Amino acid sequence: MSSDVTSPDDRPAKSVDQLSEKGRRTRDRLLDAARVVFERDGFIDSRVADIVKEAGAAYGTFYTYFPSKEAAFLAVIETQQDAIKEAARQHEAGVERLNARDVVEASNRAYLEGYGKHWRLMEAWSVAAAVDPEIGGLLEELIHFNIERTERSLLRLQQRGDISTDIDPHYAARALNAMVMQFSIRIFRDNPEGVDIDTAVRTITNIWCQGIGLGEDAPAFDATHP
Repeated sequence: MSSDVTSPDDRPAKSVDQLSEKGRRTRDRLLDAARVVFERDGFIDSRVADIVKEAGAAYGTFYTYFPSKEAAFLAVIETQQDAIKEAARQHEAGVERLNARDVVEASNRAYLEGYGKHWRLMEAWSVAAAVDPEIGGLLEELIHFNIERTERSLLRLQQRGDISTDIDPHYAARALNAMVMQFSIRIFRDNPEGVDIDTAVRTITNIWCQGIGLGEDAPAFDATHP
């Protein structure tokens, strides 16, 4: 890991709320640069020196906003996490016009397309989560966010009689999310430039629906309500 982990003079970094409009723009520029570096070099091999070079900024500017490389990575991940959750909410807001299988397919497509756009950052996140508890906590939060949405959906489907009562929503939600997550990791790690998104989405959706016995004619469900 790089030696430039913390601010050389231990100055406290400014919080976002303390920043002027110009300060926010500078911080955003540093975050954009940090994202590029983390996606290119990964978490372990990236350095503050690389981030400031990418941003065209000085070391002092970086440490005005972030006390360490880890703090910059955390900020990048928080932004990514918010974007993922917002995409999920937008998906849920439009489910009424779809049948249940279409809802599952749309959700899988959103996840796979989002992962594909930022798969290098997601890989770096996984590595960082193993060595930094705070970063690991964010990853766990996102995983549980997805699990809880799936569990709510399974409960609704079960209550309506669309899937068997033999399905345990608690365990099924965890199994299904693990499948989609590991599937995404594997296909983009194996051949990131050659992934056929349509085939990948169709395949994972077929397995998802067949695994819980969800029929083609089941009406749409809304995962925002228990």
